[in-house]
Amino acid sequence: MFQLEEFQKITVIGKISYITKYQSYVVVIPKAYTPIFYTLAPEKPRIFKIVAYLNGERIIIGQRNIYKNSSDNFILLLPKNLQYIWEKNYKKDIILVFEKVEPNDSKNVET
Repeated sequence: MFQLEEFQKITVIGKISYITKYQSYVVVIPKAYTPIFYTLAPEKPRIFKIVAYLNGERIIIGQRNIYKNSSDNFILLLPKNLQYIWEKNYKKDIILVFEKVEPNDSKNVET
């Protein structure tokens, strides 16, 4: 038998959205994943190395923090320098692979 704490990566399918409050494109992570993220990263900041797959292309997002929104979902703010990709694929599904980053490895994190 395995323990969830042993996992270092998780794959999530979400939709690209836009949140005016953040003036940014985001992926709202489905609530079903909340307990998994709490187990993988129980303490703030919750930092992961993230790779996205969209339309058959691999997009390196890099190290980023995930946040809780008012609906109690985790959200990922997508990089603004790739806004043209997010605009073109607004409301489309995106696959995200989150790899756990140890706290001492979390330098140069983008928010």
